[in-house]
Amino acid sequence: MNANISYSDFDIVSFDDTETGAHFIWAGELYQKDRTVVTDHDNSVAENVNVIRPRDGEFFLFFGEEQIVPVDINIEVLRRQN
Repeated sequence: MNANISYSDFDIVSFDDTETGAHFIWAGELYQKDRTVVTDHDNSVAENVNVIRPRDGEFFLFFGEEQIVPVDINIEVLRRQN
């Protein structure tokens, strides 16, 4: 798989302003916004967002106030030659 990533916006924006399915850069890593989840930890309810790190498929809880850089990506999937 080859991926070309081009910055669509050099301004840092709030994660809350990002649409589900959108890709973004945070701390030098590429992530994709997945969905909003509500967690109850120590009797305090918080709204978090699950994100996926495409590099390894790992899920993370992400807070809405985080600052991110939105990006557009183009992915090309090539069949491997055996």
